[in-house]
Amino acid sequence: MMTDKDARADLADRMRTARVRAFLDPDEVAQPADEFEALLLRTAQIHVQAVTEKTRSAYARRWRKFEAWCGENGFTALPAPAETLMLYLAAAGNANGASLNTLRGWAAAIRRIHEEAGLASPTDDPAMRMFLRGLSRQIPPREKPMQISALRINGLREVIRTLDARSRDVREVRDRAVLGVIEAGAIVNRMRMLNWSEVQIDRNAVTVTLLPVERTSKSPVVVRAVARADDHAACPVVAMAAWRDLSATADDDGAVFTTVEGQQATQKRLGVREIGRIKRTRLDALAGEGKKASFADAMRLLAQGRTIDLRDKALLLVGWAGAHRRGEVVDLRWEDVVPRDGEGLVIHLRRTKTDQEGRHGAKVGIPYGRNPLTCPVTALAEWHGRVQQQLGDVDPKWPVFPGVTRAGRIGTQPLSPEALTKVVRRRAQDAGLQGHWGGRSLRAGFISTCADLEIPLEKIAAQSRHVTLESLSKYIRRADPFRGSAAGKVGL
Repeated sequence: MMTDKDARADLADRMRTARVRAFLDPDEVAQPADEFEALLLRTAQIHVQAVTEKTRSAYARRWRKFEAWCGENGFTALPAPAETLMLYLAAAGNANGASLNTLRGWAAAIRRIHEEAGLASPTDDPAMRMFLRGLSRQIPPREKPMQISALRINGLREVIRTLDARSRDVREVRDRAVLGVIEAGAIVNRMRMLNWSEVQIDRNAVTVTLLPVERTSKSPVVVRAVARADDHAACPVVAMAAWRDLSATADDDGAVFTTVEGQQATQKRLGVREIGRIKRTRLDALAGEGKKASFADAMRLLAQGRTIDLRDKALLLVGWAGAHRRGEVVDLRWEDVVPRDGEGLVIHLRRTKTDQEGRHGAKVGIPYGRNPLTCPVTALAEWHGRVQQQLGDVDPKWPVFPGVTRAGRIGTQPLSPEALTKVVRRRAQDAGLQGHWGGRSLRAGFISTCADLEIPLEKIAAQSRHVTLESLSKYIRRADPFRGSAAGKVGL
């Protein structure tokens, strides 16, 4: 007959087993046999949620490596004596050249699984502490990664100036002219042989003479596009004149439609497939999923600057003004952005570093900028307008900063933190800024700029959502050791 003590012991064993299974395979736990097994499972899953999914997944991955090594070498993984763990770390450090921090991370995973199983961890053995101390002396310390540079306000202004200056993309000027000629009735397979001598541009119309491509009896085709005085952005006359100004062959009576390398038109003639691809990709990309833009709408959008430039400008300015972490920026949805009359925007962060479960979230105020060049509210409004123009009514659930293709298609999936890092790095490099740039450059830049202006740390922390001033200080990059120096203010 089972006593209460036996029952408690049995319950503890079953709970620990359930916790280990739930920790290692939360999505692959077998269906419970009865209601009590289901309760055990739910309880174990609640226990697992004490750590983030990222941490749990990393621990589970490290444990499986340890378990596999034990199986190959005839050792028991659970419970594992301290000696087994020492051998494992020594072998891993020697074979893989792992750093001390990596080895400590592996030991932490093994400790966690033992705790879930209700067993003594081999990491608690006094001999283990001596072994780790020996490892720290044997393994040479790795060089610290280069500190991410802070994008201060002056650097940010330069990035935005460069971005605005490059908003007229030569390919988009060319493609706008291509669409204008096709809309007027031009035949694609004859457009490839079109020379500037066969194009007449005046204030009221563009007249294009399309000669036969092959030596046949077919006569030339004359296409005439009338100017749209009320809509210059979608006007074929304006489009052709703009492309002629940038063309590398207009003065030599060469090919009208040529390739583009970087931001320079070449003398190489476009082929039929390339012209057809321009028509197809632009009309597809500059509209919503499963739709096609009209020629006029596509030309109008191309005249307004690149879609990706509008997105990046809003991303940089909103990310900087809010002192946002990378994940906070890419997780934003349009429903999280609320305008406040006369003040700016209130952005609701669903999750923060100190609120991973999103129980409370946080609200961040983004005020209007004094300088129109760097106003985050205006930049986000312009980006919202472009999304609306291309996709129609904006779904509140859509990400604020999705992926954008080279052709200008706006995606439905948010940027990843890694993609945001690449955006910041590319834009800073385009502006010629020297430094080690990344996603954290925005947050560090805001905080460092505030410190340069001697804004009280408490107010900076309120915007950056730092819990302690110690953690805030890690983001401050002192560019000038004399600026804000306390030694200069004590009356020496």
